[in-house]
Amino acid sequence: DLWSLDKWVQLGRGLLEDHSRSARLASTYFKSSLHCLPVFGLKGLHEWVEVAAMIAARSQDFAQLFMESSAPWFAPLTDEERNLVLQITRAMAESSYTSLPKLFPLIQHQQRKIKEDVRKPLYQLCLNISRRSPRDALDYLESCPVILSCVESKDQLHLMEMGVKLSALSWEAALGYITNLPEILASLPVHKVQPWFEAGLEIARENPHAAAAYYA
Repeated sequence: DLWSLDKWVQLGRGLLEDHSRSARLASTYFKSSLHCLPVFGLKGLHEWVEVAAMIAARSQDFAQLFMESSAPWFAPLTDEERNLVLQITRAMAESSYTSLPKLFPLIQHQQRKIKEDVRKPLYQLCLNISRRSPRDALDYLESCPVILSCVESKDQLHLMEMGVKLSALSWEAALGYITNLPEILASLPVHKVQPWFEAGLEIARENPHAAAAYYA
């Protein structure tokens, strides 16, 4: 409708007026957003534009890559996954925008390798890590398929959700926990992992640094 069309134009203007964007970026926005609008919806497109503007403030080349590639990158994701990956992108753009070209190939790799019900906690944990250390977040994404291949399918979701719970207290402890899951499961039967994990969680509430050592 006319309101949506006007809003779409306004979003483009906001992107371009901020920091005097180039005509090349304008062209990329108006072409790419037509493909992204069905993927994100108008509300989601607003958030997508904000992330694009944040990237463009650091590198117009990266912003162009992000806009041109967004539709195929984000289309296979569920709404919740899409929101999480957009937040991960925002977090990386704020602190380490040079990591972005590596991010989306890894996300696409997860789509092929990771069970659908495990992807949401996987991305939630990635978001919590990326807010502190984008490089560690990329290493985490790259290693997850190998790590989870050592975990029985029926246990993957619960063990990943435990990692998300821990990451709210200490992202470093959560990263150590996930990274060392194959060794943990080689030492403990699955039914004994929960008590061991909860003991570490109590440590994390008191001393996050000590918890990182506990799970390392």
